[in-house]
Amino acid sequence: MGDCDYNIGENTFRWLQQIRDNGGWTSVSSLPGGKVGVYRGCNGHIRYKGSKGAGSRIIRVYSGAMMSGNKATYDVTMIGTLPPLKGISPYCAELALLLSERLKVEFLDFKRLYPERLYPGKTEEEDLYPAEIGSDNIKRRRILDFFNPYTWMKAGLSLRGRVVHAQWWTGVLSPIFLVVLFIARMRGKRVIITVHNVDPHEGGLLYNLLNRSILPLGNEFIVHGDEGREKLVKRIRTTKKVHVVPHPPFNSARDSSGENVEVEAVRARLGVADGNPLIIFFGNIRGYKGLDILLKALPRLINIFPGMSLLIAGQLWGDWDRYQRIIEDGKTGGSIITRLEHLPFRELKEYIVASDLAVFPFTHLDSASGSVMLACSLGKTIVASEIGDMRGMKAPGVFLAKPGCPESLAEAILEALEHSGEDGWEYNTSCEDILGSNTHEIAEKHIRAYNGSVLSGTR
Repeated sequence: MGDCDYNIGENTFRWLQQIRDNGGWTSVSSLPGGKVGVYRGCNGHIRYKGSKGAGSRIIRVYSGAMMSGNKATYDVTMIGTLPPLKGISPYCAELALLLSERLKVEFLDFKRLYPERLYPGKTEEEDLYPAEIGSDNIKRRRILDFFNPYTWMKAGLSLRGRVVHAQWWTGVLSPIFLVVLFIARMRGKRVIITVHNVDPHEGGLLYNLLNRSILPLGNEFIVHGDEGREKLVKRIRTTKKVHVVPHPPFNSARDSSGENVEVEAVRARLGVADGNPLIIFFGNIRGYKGLDILLKALPRLINIFPGMSLLIAGQLWGDWDRYQRIIEDGKTGGSIITRLEHLPFRELKEYIVASDLAVFPFTHLDSASGSVMLACSLGKTIVASEIGDMRGMKAPGVFLAKPGCPESLAEAILEALEHSGEDGWEYNTSCEDILGSNTHEIAEKHIRAYNGSVLSGTR
C-alpha cells in the first residue's frame, strides 16, 4: 500500500492529533479523501495505516519518519555544522536537538569545512560545545568535503528530507551550497534558508555577491529578527515569505558539566581581587565586534573602579597592533587580561560565569549574536550596542549603548555594575524576555515554516 499526501483542514488535523497523542487504535466512519496514506498538518507528519472494515476503517495514527523501502524519509534535512567542527555548530546543535523532540531530522554535515588558512586557529575543536547529538530522531551524515566536489553532488542526490533547511552563514561555502541546493530543487525538494548574515561582516563586492549567491534557490527564508527581514527583502527584492524565528538559547551550555563553577578560584587564577569588577569580552575578535570601542571606554571605567579588570578571551582575526596602541594611549594595560586564542568550552564557561557582566560593543550586526545568547544562557548581565536585532532587547539585565560611542558604552557599563547582584536576573525569564519566545515557540515556528513550505505548492 503506497503512501500519499493530502492537505486537510485545521479541525480535522486537531482531531487526528488527539488520536495520535492517545497512542491507541480508533474506528472512524470515513477519512479525508477516503484513502489510507499520509496526512500532513501544522505539527509534523501523521500517518494512517489499516484496512477497510464494514463501513469504517480501523487506523493507527503516529508521527515520525516515513519509510520507503529500506530508506527513511525524514521530516527535514538540515545542512550545517555540528561539533567538533566550528562554523555555527553550537547553534545547529541546539536547533537540531530542539526539533528532534517533534520531528525526524537528517543532518547533513561536513567532513572538512574550509581551508585552515581561511579560519584563524583551526576548524575543529574537541571541546567546542557540550551538546550530545544522541537522539534517535537525528541522523547525522558527515559527507560534505570542501575539497571534493563529488561529495557535493552525492549529498544533493541523497537528501532524504521532505524539506531541506540550509543554514547559511558564509559566502566561502557558496559553491557547495549552490550545487547541493540546485540538485535538491531539481528533485522537487522545498528549500528553506536561514540567513544568518544578510550582509557579510567584512569584505567588499565579492563577499556581498557570494553571500547572496544561493538565495535564489530558496523557496522561503528564516531570519532572527525584524531588521534582518527588512534588510533581506530589500537586498534581494523578494516576494517570497521570510519568517522571523529567534535564535535558540544554549541550553546545553547551561546544563553541561562544570555548572557549579568555583567563581572565587577562577577569579584568583586571573589575578582579580575580591570585590573588584571583572568584565568579559569574548568570541572571535573581528573588526565589527567593537573591541576598540571598549578599550577607548576603559580609562573612564578605571577612574571610577580602579580595581576593575577586563578579560579579553577569543581567537584574534587580524592584527593586534591596532588594539595595543589604544591600550598604550589609555595606559590601561595593567587592567587587561588577554587569552587571545580559541578556548576550550569548559574554560570559556568558567570565565563567563566568573565575570560580573559581558560586553558586546558591536559596530555592525543585522542578526542575532551567538555570543550574546551564550552569555544570556549562562545568566550574565549584558551590555551591548543598540544595533540590529539587539535594539529590541528591552529586558532586565540588558543595558544598551549607542554603537561606536565609547562614552555611551562606559555609561551603560557603569549602570549595569550598579545593578549587578540584584534579584531579577534569572535565566528562565531573561532569555525568554530577550528572545521574545521560549524554546517551544521557537520549535513551533520552524515547524510551521516547514509545513507551510510543503503545503503551499511550488513557487
